[in-house]
Amino acid sequence: MTQLGSSVCLVLNENSGSNDPGSIDDIRNWLREMGSPAQREVCFPKEDLPSPEELDAGGYGTLVIYTGDGSINAAVAAVDAWAGQVLVLPGGTMNLLAKRLHGNAEAHEIFERLRTGTVRATRPTVIETPCGTGLSGVLTGPGTAWNEVREAMRGIDIAEMASGTLAALDETLDGAMIRVARPALGRAEGYPLILLSPEEDGIVIEAFHAETAGEYVQQALALARRDFRDGPHDRLGCERDIELEQEGASEVAMLVDGEPYSAPAPARLRLGKAGVDLLSTLA
Repeated sequence: MTQLGSSVCLVLNENSGSNDPGSIDDIRNWLREMGSPAQREVCFPKEDLPSPEELDAGGYGTLVIYTGDGSINAAVAAVDAWAGQVLVLPGGTMNLLAKRLHGNAEAHEIFERLRTGTVRATRPTVIETPCGTGLSGVLTGPGTAWNEVREAMRGIDIAEMASGTLAALDETLDGAMIRVARPALGRAEGYPLILLSPEEDGIVIEAFHAETAGEYVQQALALARRDFRDGPHDRLGCERDIELEQEGASEVAMLVDGEPYSAPAPARLRLGKAGVDLLSTLA
């Protein structure tokens, strides 16, 4: 028996980036081989996510999540304050939380680490926002309009990609810029996009910009791929409590673990801790 125990509930999302019948069968087989077969499966969003009360009533001690970042966020939020443990596997496109917990390991490597005992329970830092908790990161500003282009790319919708790219580029260049109002950091006029990442000591603030035609193209390509750090940017600092504003706007556009929201301005974001034990296989 591994650290997962014998009572495992598995959450899947068939529409996530890495989920397909073959990979899902692999997850099931690896769990069985480790002596921790999934005794219940939840296909989200077709089925409701399990609550702590449901998991306790069923005698489950481990929740295994094989989905993308947005669905992981929802599943972890659903079991907030649960006494059990959660194993996050890379089942999406970016797998940002899985990388925080396991590095660049694929699912089979994570299971091998579990088999050999390389695992610990942790409650990593998170970003508390008016729209929910960011487990891996928060993006804010007009540049978040590129999320629709990314979704079209994932669905291979060429027409939507073309129209969405033009709209996103227009919004990025001409939309209300985002700025850190408290404490005052960076440019007073703001930026097209600010990336916020939770780390142990605070929220790392990275502001993305474009000064020349070449940088606009570089930033646009980076946003479309969602490889945000490939674009030109500056690190503004690391803070535990900040407020954001978009120039002349009553709301702040943000992506919380990749899911779009709007928060009343000014939007306050604070460093917090995850509300449930997450398993990490990093040494």
